[in-house]
Amino acid sequence: MSPFDIGPSYGVFIYDYNHQMVFRNFGGWSGLNHNGDSTTFSWNTSSNHLGETNEPAFLIPAPGTYEFVMKIYSGTMETLSTSSMQFSVAAGLQRGLP
Repeated sequence: MSPFDIGPSYGVFIYDYNHQMVFRNFGGWSGLNHNGDSTTFSWNTSSNHLGETNEPAFLIPAPGTYEFVMKIYSGTMETLSTSSMQFSVAAGLQRGLP
């Protein structure tokens, strides 16, 4: 992959119970990526941000059930993979990601 090629990337989204987006963040990685390679994503869940971002600080807005969605994109922004999970936030525990 040349330094001028756009590498794969990811999008992270959180939706509320009405399926309204309350958070989004995008990132990517570069280097030699071959078909079938594994990549691990991680972030500090005590932070209000996923990595470096210009997005405003994020706090879960209210107690309730939310959906966390992560999409993996090719260098051409074609969606390669999507995974999601639901999580609940109890009263008094509104903070960064679960």
